[in-house]
Amino acid sequence: KLQNVSNDEMEKFWPSALHEAGVRDWVIKHITGGMVKNAYAKFSLVKTPLGNELTSMNSEIVFSGFNLNYDESFPPITNVSGVANFTKDAMKISITDGTVLESKVSDSVVAIDDLFAPVTLLKISGRARGNASDGLKHAGYKTAFAGEMKKYLNGSAISDFDIRIPLKEVIALKDVYVAVNSVISGLNNGYVRGGVMTRTKKDFRSTNFVTNVDLTAAELIASAFEIEKKSNVESGLDFVVALKDPTKIRLRNISLWKKEPK
Repeated sequence: KLQNVSNDEMEKFWPSALHEAGVRDWVIKHITGGMVKNAYAKFSLVKTPLGNELTSMNSEIVFSGFNLNYDESFPPITNVSGVANFTKDAMKISITDGTVLESKVSDSVVAIDDLFAPVTLLKISGRARGNASDGLKHAGYKTAFAGEMKKYLNGSAISDFDIRIPLKEVIALKDVYVAVNSVISGLNNGYVRGGVMTRTKKDFRSTNFVTNVDLTAAELIASAFEIEKKSNVESGLDFVVALKDPTKIRLRNISLWKKEPK
């Protein structure tokens, strides 16, 4: 049992039996900073001709101030507090609060359901509240595109997110699944004023972020497209953020529409 230990010292205490599944190395590399408030581990070993074999494990870590940098392509989650649970076969980290970009994260989970699967899949899901542009910044958050996003997608948002990453030595964007849904209030960019709902999804084996914006509850003025409408008229904006080359973002299949009242 441990109390009030720096997370950067935890490398010394991780059970070596977790090394085979790669979890120990992944946690040490990608989760840094902060403090372990309380931690315990119970495990059983059986001696075999090949060495000690882990037969069971139950571990819990209560922590604060952790930083989770799960992949270079996506923004890190910082100043994370919560509880991590480990068994012989699975990992689950429950996050009570944290920060990603300009949003606060809550009610979130970082999990690996099967440590010994042919492809170990890291799942990150939860809720965030903050700047509306953060939901789309996952599509190349270090690019100029992300830096300009706030001009067009401002206001406040309540979002849910689902990210799935295969843990392997080299991770490409096409290997990752991302879905972000947001309810945005206070949007005002010169074209749209009011509340909107957005849905963005990037499937496995794709580098395209397919995005739909429901503009029904907002006022819309797009003179260049001869589109003008008041709130409560069904309308939307659909487009694809293409990232085949991560250094160049392209917008494709843009469709701005409204449904004329009968």
